[in-house]
Order: sequence, then C-alpha cells, then structure tokens
Amino acid sequence: MGAHSGGTGGKRLMEMRLDPAPTIRRAGPGDAQSIFDLQESLFPGDVNRLSLDDLRALEKIRHIIALAAETADGVGGFLVMNTRFMRPWTGIDFVGVAPSASGRGIGGKLLETAFFVSPRPVLRLFVRPSNAAARALYARCGFRHTSTRTANYADGEDALVLMKWAGLKAFRHRP
Repeated sequence: MGAHSGGTGGKRLMEMRLDPAPTIRRAGPGDAQSIFDLQESLFPGDVNRLSLDDLRALEKIRHIIALAAETADGVGGFLVMNTRFMRPWTGIDFVGVAPSASGRGIGGKLLETAFFVSPRPVLRLFVRPSNAAARALYARCGFRHTSTRTANYADGEDALVLMKWAGLKAFRHRP
C-alpha cells in the first residue's frame, strides 16, 4: 500500500510503503512447523516448550489455545495460552515474535486478541527480569507484577509473575 503527498501540478513529493497489518487467528495444524521453528529459535532448550506433535494436535488439546500472527512472510509471531482445570487464570505460556517482524506491534496484537478469547477473567504470565523488551510490552498492555518466583529458570534466573484483569468475557470488546 503506498501513500504519497502531492503538491501543485501533481508532483509526487513523498512515497512511503507500509506493511499490511498482520492477521491474528487461531493457529492450526498447518502452522505447527512454523511455530515450532520460531519457538526453537526464540526459546532454545526451554523445558516447557511444545513439541512438534503437540503443535500438530492443537485443535485436539482442549486446554491449549494458540494464536498465530500471519504476515506477508508467513507466521511472524505466536502466542500459546493454557487454561488448565481449576485455575482462576489463563496462563500465557509463550509469546514469540520473529526478529524480522519485531517492532511492528505483533506482540501487542497477539496479547490484545488473547484478552478477548481467554475463557477466564485473569491472564497470567512469567517473564525474565533480564527481558526488558518483553517487560515493556507487558506493561504497555496492562500487566502488573504480582510476585517473583526465585530461580524459576534452568539457568537460575528468577521469573516475574505478571497478571492482568481481562474482565468478564461477556463485557469484553472485540479488537
């Protein structure tokens, strides 16, 4: 999509190319390999990451909700939520954006969609204190630090526990 500003005589003074906004949608089996590859590159060695078989079976795992951000280059980001039984919150297990797609608002759009589709009124996630970019994104999206889990990660780093009140589903507005 191009935008231009013209002066007298129809001269083109400026031309700007804009990337189309990503489409956020439920991830399906066809997204499994793309999400797996992105997850592996962003979270290498994470013991909680989903296997390729898990990602291929997403539609059959009732307590997992996965979103994909479709860009012109394919899946540019993903979000995985977990709605385990008897918890008052929906856990956001992973939010990942491809380095080539970063800075385009994809993480925020994924979180905004998660707020709407979450079956529970509270969203909860963990983030490393050293991950300043993710912490800034979560703060912009309304998450608040509620506690800290000491030595949560395999390398001994703590995890900040962040939560956000998404509201009762009946009163949420679709993004």
